[in-house]
Amino acid sequence: RNAKEAIAKYGVGSCGPRHFYGTVDVHLALEKQLADFLGCEEACYTIICKKGDVIFVDKGVNFAIQEGLKGSKSRIEWFNHNDINDLERLLMEQAERDRKFPKLASKTRRFMMVEGLYMNSGDLCPLPELMALKWKYKVRIFIDESLSIGVIGKTGRG
Repeated sequence: RNAKEAIAKYGVGSCGPRHFYGTVDVHLALEKQLADFLGCEEACYTIICKKGDVIFVDKGVNFAIQEGLKGSKSRIEWFNHNDINDLERLLMEQAERDRKFPKLASKTRRFMMVEGLYMNSGDLCPLPELMALKWKYKVRIFIDESLSIGVIGKTGRG
């Protein structure tokens, strides 16, 4: 009975980002519960990478992320798995491009894509070092927490 009521109210799924398909009350309730669990603000920032953006991606990300990136019109820059030096080399190259072409740089959004706990290797990302580079080079960071949420730390909060 509950399943039928839920399907009647919400359908069988929103099938994608709220930006395209909207947000329903259960999404907001889940966001609040997750924020409470993690001890952070209840907010969800949706970003769809577009043409002109650049995404710095760890070569160790899982197949789903790799496939998702294929549909992006963004420039993808791959760095060696968990290799902070290789990532910084790419970020420095981007910073140099930005200095040469400031008008283009003002329109270019920069992202990093990593996994908190890598599906393919079981490695943890070097989060403190990634955050240092994030701030140094003014890059937004996507961290796929699919496998790490609820697993890392005494309470599952990292």
